[in-house]
Amino acid sequence: MAAGTVVDVRRVEGDWAQVVPPTNIGVWVNAAFVKNGVVATDRLIVRGGPGATFRDIGTARRGARLVPLETVGEWLKCQPPDGVTLWVSLPLIAPVPPVVVVDRTAALQQLAAEVASVATSGVEVVAATNAAPRVDSGPGTAVLPPGLVREELASVLGQGAVVERQGKVDRVPLAFLHCASYRLVSLDGGRVTTVCYLRGNDEQMPSLMGRRLSVRGKEYWLKAEKAPLLYPDEVKPLVDEPAATPVR
Repeated sequence: MAAGTVVDVRRVEGDWAQVVPPTNIGVWVNAAFVKNGVVATDRLIVRGGPGATFRDIGTARRGARLVPLETVGEWLKCQPPDGVTLWVSLPLIAPVPPVVVVDRTAALQQLAAEVASVATSGVEVVAATNAAPRVDSGPGTAVLPPGLVREELASVLGQGAVVERQGKVDRVPLAFLHCASYRLVSLDGGRVTTVCYLRGNDEQMPSLMGRRLSVRGKEYWLKAEKAPLLYPDEVKPLVDEPAATPVR
């Protein structure tokens, strides 16, 4: 049997385990006692090889249906019939690990609660958009959020507008200097595009790494960046999140 084959252990004696062989393990019977794939004698001995000198590993009763695999002389190789067992060295068998069933609804609810906790504790997020900014003669806002000065703002229309951006949370590469240590990114054909920069509580942001989020808040464009800052009022996970893809 190949490594990884799952078997049904019937009993254990010392260092040996009696198992039910998988269907891909062939056993042998005398073909003279098989008619049209059915055992035609009261008790047909099943052996480990094509000959009477091979070990008796079980019996097949009259009427049992056999699935033939090949014929060698007067011997028929077939799938193990009911009642046939094999003995295997116990150290060669490992328990099958339990199957863990993930409740997707509960997982999403837990994620939403974690994100809501971060949002209400003052995480600041910087966001970008694929749409080109509209140019105007001035910043267009009288009140600036904490950490911004008027000289940093680009001359675009709509500074401080409430928008909603989506993306996956990722750390900004250390080789580049930007306005934040974190960002939202999108993946298009394997290409990573910055959707937004996240400037907030660096102790809380790592808990959002790799998660696809929808962030709603006030947006500001900076002169030194091609993407705007988004100060969030609401952060929530995307319920249609696909399988995670590493972002480098």
